[in-house]
Amino acid sequence: KQWLLDNHCHDVCMESTGKYWVPVFNLLEDEINVVIANPKWVKAVKGNKDDTKDSKWIGDLFRLGLVKGSYIPCKKVRILTMSLTLAKSRNRKYL
Repeated sequence: KQWLLDNHCHDVCMESTGKYWVPVFNLLEDEINVVIANPKWVKAVKGNKDDTKDSKWIGDLFRLGLVKGSYIPCKKVRILTMSLTLAKSRNRKYL
């Protein structure tokens, strides 16, 4: 996070694959504008795909304003949802 801020990076765009984006989003959201892109909206050109090509493609789309960010609830709602999910899963163990 500090490296991004030291290098004047105030915008980050990343693809929402699984739940891998969640801790990164939680870490950055207070000081950096984080856009979570739906993989269906940022499909890369067919061919030899790899993480480097995908990240460059997503970055190019983002710089051109072509990435619509996914809806992410506010932090309070996310915390409440996680707490309820955890409580629900713990209660199932005792039933």
